[in-house]
Amino acid sequence: MKKLLILLTAAALLGSISCALLQPETTTSIHIITTSSVTATEAPEPEITGRTAASSPARHDEPDGELLTLSVLNVGKGDALLLRFPDGQTMMIDTGRPEDFPILYRAFTELGIGRLDSLLLSHGHKDHMGGLAALLSAFPVGEILYGAADEGTYSEGEPAATAGSVPLRALNAGDRLEYGKVVLEVLSPLVSDPEEPNNDSLVLRLTYGQRVLLLMGDAEAPVENALLEKGGSLRADLLKAGHHGKNDATTEAFFRAVDPAYLILTGDPSEDEDSPGSRVLALAEASDAETVVTSGSWLLWTFSTDGDRTWGSYSSFPSRQAEAGPVISELDRKAESVQITNTSAAAFDLSGYWLFSESGGETFFFPEGTVLGPGASLTVVSGKKAPEGDFLWSGKAVWKKSEDDAVLYDRYGTEVSRCR
Repeated sequence: MKKLLILLTAAALLGSISCALLQPETTTSIHIITTSSVTATEAPEPEITGRTAASSPARHDEPDGELLTLSVLNVGKGDALLLRFPDGQTMMIDTGRPEDFPILYRAFTELGIGRLDSLLLSHGHKDHMGGLAALLSAFPVGEILYGAADEGTYSEGEPAATAGSVPLRALNAGDRLEYGKVVLEVLSPLVSDPEEPNNDSLVLRLTYGQRVLLLMGDAEAPVENALLEKGGSLRADLLKAGHHGKNDATTEAFFRAVDPAYLILTGDPSEDEDSPGSRVLALAEASDAETVVTSGSWLLWTFSTDGDRTWGSYSSFPSRQAEAGPVISELDRKAESVQITNTSAAAFDLSGYWLFSESGGETFFFPEGTVLGPGASLTVVSGKKAPEGDFLWSGKAVWKKSEDDAVLYDRYGTEVSRCR
């Protein structure tokens, strides 16, 4: 035992950590729910409720027919929304934070999403576009849309730097896009707000038949006031509230004008006690709106409409037990090296498995045909002066933080092994 302790201590001093015994927690079933409580942190028994429930059809686990669906991915205090249009096109609106990518991957895999026709960034803050690089590394994307007037939220060179070869399209207030029978309108911003970058967020209205969705990005009260002053109907069946449901957005006047049947608050009080805000929660409680808060253990909540009826639907995602065999046996952050060992007595196919830098949100996917023999190891390296290894992750440093976890996922997005 003393010898083992000495070896581990020496390894730690060298920046290398032995990780083979660190295994993920046992997975449990994940449910997509309609939640009727704005304060609950545990998922209630799924049910269809709300003002349109009486005219709604039976539950739908999968959209079928001419449906527009909006799936809210539970990434906590961040935005990640998946639109599926009636004509089959797909659009992602925002990508959460860098560490949220495994949630996106799991959702896409379970829903059978292999590519995105378009990806729209409401603005450039990390909790909205942080997962962009990882998503682009895993899924083909037809084009990236962003706000032309946004001068305050993107880092220099973004989003072009991350987009790489993916075509970019700049959107302005007044733009109108059609996706089959669905019309997407850009309502704001007219100009960049030099005092509050959140107000540079794209504000979107989607109309399908008689039904309307209003998505506010991180826009705050000044944008809401400007929309009210402009006149015209703001009525919508679904409102994705601005700025994670904080008290600096969703004024009472604006909320009453929209009068939503469904309210989405992309906040998590376990991460930020002001998200959602107490005033906004009180507004929601006093209304008839069904309210979804992105906290707790659920993965997706999906709004569906056929252009007439609307309902919040649920699905059950089966638990998956990772196949025994590969583990992260060593992580040397200083040397930029990760070792994977096959602990089983048979050869193991790593095709489609992937490594994830949790803090940095960077991914490495093992190519097809990567097979590891029984008891064998391979090494994935990175950095400008990368050591010898079997695979090169990146010519840049991946392990920039000492507390950054290395995680191995299987091809379904199930956690296999973790190294702290």
